[in-house]
Amino acid sequence: MLGCEFLAENSYYRGWWHRHVEFNEREEALARETHAGERYGWALFRAYSLRQLGRVHEALEMCRLGIEHCQRTGDRRLEFFLRGSRALCLTDMGEGREGEKEARRAVREADELHLVMHRITLRECLSYVLSRQRRFEEAAAEARVGVEAWRASGSKGAGLIHGAGLAEGLLRGGMVEEARDALDAHLMLAEAAKARHRVAQNLRVRGLLHSRRARERGSGGAR
Repeated sequence: MLGCEFLAENSYYRGWWHRHVEFNEREEALARETHAGERYGWALFRAYSLRQLGRVHEALEMCRLGIEHCQRTGDRRLEFFLRGSRALCLTDMGEGREGEKEARRAVREADELHLVMHRITLRECLSYVLSRQRRFEEAAAEARVGVEAWRASGSKGAGLIHGAGLAEGLLRGGMVEEARDALDAHLMLAEAAKARHRVAQNLRVRGLLHSRRARERGSGGAR
């Protein structure tokens, strides 16, 4: 079960969402067979990948079941992660205000307990929620805190999480050179990890950067 969980989380952070779901489903089956409640709970982490696969309603239901399980068992670490996933699902379904409330609660409580990986991952959730509301500078500020937590943690994998989101917020806030530096650092990590969705996120923001520079050159020529 621990092996399945390790492979599941590794698959999620690299963007291999089908594999993540498969490993967590195997973990859940083993947990039910052996009555291992803790492992059953963590198998529900696949809500994150179900959402990425477009199965948002299914992911939201899994979050509900998981949060109820955590409240019965006292597993706050898993509960925070699932609240982050719930915030993403709610936002995708057009309930951004409720999603923001959920994300901020999870971030606040994880910060109070000094949970480093939660501080990094949950701020990606909050940054996404804010970006969908076009509050890009606020999103960048949250991403910056996530980057600082990542650097303090020494985890290379965690560095995949915030690079593109931070760069987009910086870019839209007019900090073009800092945005470019953030993109360059993030792309190196994403390519080394073979995390194709993170590479795609990076290239999307890089396209925005090139577009902005082209407009600025055009404006300069007109003057």
